[in-house]
Amino acid sequence: MKRMLFCLSIVICVAMTAWTAGTKSLTVWLDENDKCSQDIAAQWQAAHADVKLDIVLKHGDFKQEQQLAMQSGTGPDVCFVNQSASEMGVFANQGLIISLAPYYAKYGWSNGIGSTFMKPNYWDTKTHLLGTGDVYTVGNAIECAVVYYNKDLFAKAGIASTPKTWEEWEKDCDLLKKAGITPIVSGIAGGDGWCALHQVQIQTERFMTRREVNGYVFAEKGATFNLPGVVKGAKNIQDWVKKGYYNAGFTGIGWDDSEKMFIAGKGAMFMSGTWAAQDFTNYAKETPCNWDVFRVPSGMVFGAESTGFGIEKSCKDPDLAADFLNALVMDYKIHLQYNFLPLNLAGLMKDSSVVLAPQYKHIIDVITQVSKEDGLGYYYDWATSTMYDTMTHNCQALMGLQITPEDFAKTIDKDLQSYIAARK
Repeated sequence: MKRMLFCLSIVICVAMTAWTAGTKSLTVWLDENDKCSQDIAAQWQAAHADVKLDIVLKHGDFKQEQQLAMQSGTGPDVCFVNQSASEMGVFANQGLIISLAPYYAKYGWSNGIGSTFMKPNYWDTKTHLLGTGDVYTVGNAIECAVVYYNKDLFAKAGIASTPKTWEEWEKDCDLLKKAGITPIVSGIAGGDGWCALHQVQIQTERFMTRREVNGYVFAEKGATFNLPGVVKGAKNIQDWVKKGYYNAGFTGIGWDDSEKMFIAGKGAMFMSGTWAAQDFTNYAKETPCNWDVFRVPSGMVFGAESTGFGIEKSCKDPDLAADFLNALVMDYKIHLQYNFLPLNLAGLMKDSSVVLAPQYKHIIDVITQVSKEDGLGYYYDWATSTMYDTMTHNCQALMGLQITPEDFAKTIDKDLQSYIAARK
């Protein structure tokens, strides 16, 4: 599960008076905080004077509202579609979104992107399997797990280089503690249970094989989550909690506060996806912080394309919608202005006029390495239509030392097996 904001959904209709109303029309829903996509939309509108582009800005988690609007035929032409059984699967099964296969071929959206990144955009409406069938979504950015670290605090603890193995990583945590520095800053409270999910996935997935990961995430017949490696990883994260590797009170604060704590130097590391680099870049303008990233020292890490976009079935001009999607997907200059890593990394790397900050070069290096080594572990909550709630609740409980690692693995597996059985 990528980063999402969970609060009351509010419709904010924006009258873009400077945008010319043309003979064609296109309605797009965007997150009000997604200034990057809004700027790309404005640029696209400027190049399409014959189109009346209606942008509706949304606040918070509007998945249900969007689904109801789509079912009534009043939804957006271009819609958000999270690559999961609970969203893409539901939309595709209900015939609410169309295949994007012709547009992948036309615009080359998968050019230069490894098949591991592309697989989650597919859904089979007959077998109800993620990762196969037809392609319904496309993301506009690439993401995977990384460890953000404070270079000054590492130096203060006598750590000369970033860890290359898990054992080195734990030794570094001990060195930081010995120096009076909190090793890892996190916040998993309330609606930010996805942060706990990511912490747990980093720990457990390192003991899983590619076959086990794919089997679980794509809810394949015969798959299970009740694995010895999952239990081992779950025990390890509880050990980290007991050793004091995490900041005191991390179960009672959320994502935003924990990010600000890290940038303020109240902890040496922050584990999350590459998307957090945007926040740290912006926060560091006000609170200077000498931060960088290193790869999680594991063969498998969470990640995928960013939350996808799709085209609604009732869209009157799908080709026009696809043209707009192409702008969202293939732009990289506006993405970089907002410190996002675009899907079109191939175009970015060929453009000699683009100057990247060192941290972003390192993030691209991590993504490239993970893709090359087939180390992308996707997102645990994709597996079933109810898994997000099941996983976040139980990951919070696991990190809060409220359930055992064995019970954690069994509870998640129960959700998986129920879903697989119901699909027959």
